[in-house]
Amino acid sequence: MHKSNITLLVLCGGRGQRAGGNDKPLLVYKGQPILTYILASLGPIVERVLISANRNLDIYRAYGYPVQVDENPFEGPLAALASCKPCISTSWVLVCPGDNPLVKPTILQALLSDLDSTGSKPDILLVHDGERAQPLYFLSRTDCLPTMEYALGEQRAIMRWIDTLNVRLVKVNDKFVNINTEEELRKLEQLRDKL
Repeated sequence: MHKSNITLLVLCGGRGQRAGGNDKPLLVYKGQPILTYILASLGPIVERVLISANRNLDIYRAYGYPVQVDENPFEGPLAALASCKPCISTSWVLVCPGDNPLVKPTILQALLSDLDSTGSKPDILLVHDGERAQPLYFLSRTDCLPTMEYALGEQRAIMRWIDTLNVRLVKVNDKFVNINTEEELRKLEQLRDKL
């Protein structure tokens, strides 16, 4: 698949409750906001980038990419996906959360390699890290993203939506570290300094 068929959607619209209410993608890791690392890693390998956010909109827009505000803010990732669906013109969307500064281009390479290796085309390729599925890291057909009606209904858990689709698990050997607190961020910095 050519990158012209793929939009990167970075989910940055959470409340950050475990991070003291801070906007997690904007927390500073080694001198730069976490989001900066994600965009530098994945932005060049896709056609378009879309940021889903609900606050600090001027900061997010300063990155130079479109920013979509949730139709129903702070209702979770399904609501974010539903709000962003009309804004995505590519056939496929690579989704990742905005709180992992270690994400690498290999995540997309692994998903595309799996997609190209078989004749079947699943609705969604879901990342598996060897221990468990990572429900906020996936490559999906854009037309399979949830509608607002579904996102705000009873089935709000993202895995319940994923389970309604034709899913293929893809093992990716990257490090999936999602930062939930500033303490976790400092520990990650210290760990990386020792490597």
